[in-house]
Amino acid sequence: MNDYELNGGVVAGDGGSARIGEDELNLLKDITEQIGRDVSEYVATNRSNSADVRYCSWEGQSDDGRKHKKALGKDPLPFDGASDSRIALADKIVNEHVREYRLAAQRVVPQVVGMEGSDGGRAGKLRTLLRYLIRNLWDDYERQISLIGQYMEGDDPGVGVMGVYWRRERALKSSVIVPEDLILIYVQAMQEAGLEINEEQVDYLIGLFESEENAEELKELVRFIHPQMERQRVNKVVKELYADGEAEFPEPYIRENTPVLEAHRLFDDIFVPINTTSIQRATVVIRRDWYSRAEVLAKAAADGWSKAFTDELLGSGVEEKGFAGLTAFDDEHREYGSGTIDLSQFGGGERFAGLYEVLTAYSREVTKDGVPGVYVRKFSWFCEKAATERELLGYSHGKYPFVVFAREYLNSVETDSRGIPKLVQTQQSSLKLHNDTLEDHVQVNTNPPIKVPPNKPRFQLTLQPFGQIQANARENVEYMQPPAYPRAAVAQRDWVENDVNDYFGRQSEKVPPEIALEARQDRVNHFLDCLRRSLHMAVQLCQQYMTDEEIMRIVGGNGLPLARSVEEIQGQFDMYLSYDARDMDLEYLQKKADLFMTYVRSLDQRATVQYDKVVKRIFESLDPNWAEEALIEPQQADERERNEEKGNLAMILNGIRPDRPEQGQNHRLRLQVLEEELQARMQNPQAFDPLSPAAQQLLQEQVEFRQFQVQQEENAQTGRRGVVEEDLGNLET
Repeated sequence: MNDYELNGGVVAGDGGSARIGEDELNLLKDITEQIGRDVSEYVATNRSNSADVRYCSWEGQSDDGRKHKKALGKDPLPFDGASDSRIALADKIVNEHVREYRLAAQRVVPQVVGMEGSDGGRAGKLRTLLRYLIRNLWDDYERQISLIGQYMEGDDPGVGVMGVYWRRERALKSSVIVPEDLILIYVQAMQEAGLEINEEQVDYLIGLFESEENAEELKELVRFIHPQMERQRVNKVVKELYADGEAEFPEPYIRENTPVLEAHRLFDDIFVPINTTSIQRATVVIRRDWYSRAEVLAKAAADGWSKAFTDELLGSGVEEKGFAGLTAFDDEHREYGSGTIDLSQFGGGERFAGLYEVLTAYSREVTKDGVPGVYVRKFSWFCEKAATERELLGYSHGKYPFVVFAREYLNSVETDSRGIPKLVQTQQSSLKLHNDTLEDHVQVNTNPPIKVPPNKPRFQLTLQPFGQIQANARENVEYMQPPAYPRAAVAQRDWVENDVNDYFGRQSEKVPPEIALEARQDRVNHFLDCLRRSLHMAVQLCQQYMTDEEIMRIVGGNGLPLARSVEEIQGQFDMYLSYDARDMDLEYLQKKADLFMTYVRSLDQRATVQYDKVVKRIFESLDPNWAEEALIEPQQADERERNEEKGNLAMILNGIRPDRPEQGQNHRLRLQVLEEELQARMQNPQAFDPLSPAAQQLLQEQVEFRQFQVQQEENAQTGRRGVVEEDLGNLET
């Protein structure tokens, strides 16, 4: 058997829901324990070292950044109060990169493209849906972007995992129900479990309320709906239904039914076998969640967790702590008991104090007929019962709900990526050493030691500011002249800083702007590609689970025909995220817009450029909200121009002169509206009232004004073409 594989990769039965037996649960625990051992051996030490580098942590630190005997437990070198500086180089670079990712995610405008020509309308609706998710539904979107960036840049390994889930979260509300309500709740629960109810079964349910002799059967029905309900409460509900025809009942309702993005830390929130090459090919992925006691009880009631599991996890009574604060993984890098850790015994235990660990195992398995699927099992390493049955995940895209954000790809192992602290540890130590020696030198030079002759009071040799050194008898008491700070040290510091800047492409005097821009663009492109895959998966879930009514409410109009089949959801559309890092430079953005208006537009004699899209792109670079709020679709813009000019024409026919602004109007389109009006009058003069002399004069002025503005635009284009042709001629010369 593969060490990390469940049941040899073959799921028992027909692949649907099934009870998790003792052998299967023990196998889950064995896999969990093995992954935990591997993580402790290969990851924990490196992660601890990287954290010390990033957060500048070491033994004997003092709050004032100085070395003191009290903190060190020994005499500090070179003297008490010497510099013990914290050079946060790794932290600075990590935050620089995360800031780039966050700004890119804020400013980028996702584009959805249909795979076929007929998919254009669907793609437009999906773009609207995606914007709604990001701007309206996901109120913690920016936080998740920040977290995933921190994990991929500042962790060891330099990897974050974005979970993309459809969260259908049920909750309970206290309601007064009648028998018909209880039957409806039961039918809905059966349907959610994948079971159908026929008319005979409905008649049977109705008959349960006709006589108290059916009380036991009715109690079983209530227990099916609420497995966590106490026996006394079940008896009370059934008794009230028979006696009064109604009862107070915890009625389930859907509190949340949305896609969610959740940033996970690898080997802290998400665990995979250490030899996993791609998370989508992993034999098992384990997600860890921590819940308070109240959250466990709420989840158990809403999601139908086994009562035996819940009681064992929490303990039998209210005062019992059960397995609070215990974890299946070696988070504190210490052994305790039989491979578990009682975090309350150690200083780090406060992190999980009062919380309960619940694990969810995702595994890719096939049925005996070879039908693949992703299966979900919820359990605790400490409990002898699983929380729920084994369930098929059911996402039609057929993937694990995870996207890996790795800082780099070094080999075939997807999670083998170095974080920034590991890469700059040596350089950061070198800069710290330089800073400490420089500060110590300044202290000694500002308050140099004193030479004391033998005939003066005898003092112990002390090398520190205002220290004393015994001198010749003929010498007077005077300050020493310490040596000058070596120039080589300054040169060494410059070399280290330049080496770091060159490695990461940080703009500096030694790193050309084009190299820095290239490095920044490459980082952002890589991050956005990972984000694109996450958003693509979220939209696929919306296609699968959102109702037509919800889609219509979000995108307006008649909604869109949702892709429901596996084939449609897996390949109906494509998505891309485009972002130019240079757009953060407003000066560059202005030059790009000027270049387009001056050269590109004048060269486009055959009108091949879609100028409305260029304008939108420029607005998106300035501010995505402007592009969303200030711009309208080209068809709407043309329709507005036509209606406004028709309004001007109505004013003219009534002898009123309309305003004639030269800027901000489509003069060519407005002239076309006037020409259409004149053409209609010439072809069928009997259908129109004759124009008054004043109206004729105003109409002629309006036409001439539009013709003049169109001619001015053509002249400007001709002038620009002349400049371009002259520039091209000079280039050829």
